[in-house]
Amino acid sequence: MALSFELEGELMSEYDYGVLLADAYRLAAELHRNQEDKSGAPYIQHVVSVAVAVRQYGLIYEIVGLLHDAIEDTPLTKEEAERLFGRDVADALVAMTRQDDEDYFEVYLPRLMQNEIALRVKHADSSNNLSKNGTLAKTDPEKAAKLRTKYRRVLALLAAKREQLN
Repeated sequence: MALSFELEGELMSEYDYGVLLADAYRLAAELHRNQEDKSGAPYIQHVVSVAVAVRQYGLIYEIVGLLHDAIEDTPLTKEEAERLFGRDVADALVAMTRQDDEDYFEVYLPRLMQNEIALRVKHADSSNNLSKNGTLAKTDPEKAAKLRTKYRRVLALLAAKREQLN
């Protein structure tokens, strides 16, 4: 018996699901080629870790996990993301994209938390960043301390919002 999956109300075959997911992994690898995280590791490791952390919630979450920084840090546009992966993915990516004039805690995070997909992916993103903080602390302890405080605050706010939704 063939499995089928739903994406934005449309049924898709197991094969199409695999193709779409492979396309997202390929795109993430292409977009983040030659990028490094704050510790100097290949950035693709971070986005794959985030994607794996949210895989349990479904295909859209995994794709957003792979591309969560793509609109902010690469040439990917909302329109291109929507054409490739649908409106739900594009909307979540826009929710995760901080605008230059947005205060992180007063504007950006409350806006992000209005999108359930972005909320879960941001939780995985911040958790992954916090888990790597010890590596950064070896080379830049002051920066690591500031980021650790930020990630803990973000995780507390995201957890409180998730509690409200449940």
